[in-house]
Amino acid sequence: MQITILQHADTEHRGSLRQFLIEDGHQMQAINLHRGDALPLLAEVEVLWVMGGPMDVCQEDQFPWLAEEKRFIRAAVAGRGLPFLGVCLGHQLLADALGGKVGKGGAEVGVLPVSYTEAGMDSLFFDGIEGPIPVLQWNGAEVQTPP
Repeated sequence: MQITILQHADTEHRGSLRQFLIEDGHQMQAINLHRGDALPLLAEVEVLWVMGGPMDVCQEDQFPWLAEEKRFIRAAVAGRGLPFLGVCLGHQLLADALGGKVGKGGAEVGVLPVSYTEAGMDSLFFDGIEGPIPVLQWNGAEVQTPP
């Protein structure tokens, strides 16, 4: 399966999940929005993985590509029903793109356990990875109202 990855910073990348996905036979294409890469044609996307970044979803004036990215996410998920994994900023972009509310939250810093939802347990992203998993978290924004 071809996984399209939207990246927002060089330090926010696929990490150790990359090797697991390659071992499972998946292909990956990274789109570096912060470097000016263009979004791919939606018809060519099978799975969408949106990474984190230092910006907030509301900072479209400083990062103008955020508005186009949110339209792309909405078309991919709501329009085509594509599988989606959002990490940090990625899940906040999904919520905002689908009509939820994202705002400043309490600071969340440290290595904390993350458990899978039922859908997450069946996801190609976490196939063979036992949960809960310890994840480094550093967030100042949160999804306040889900879509």
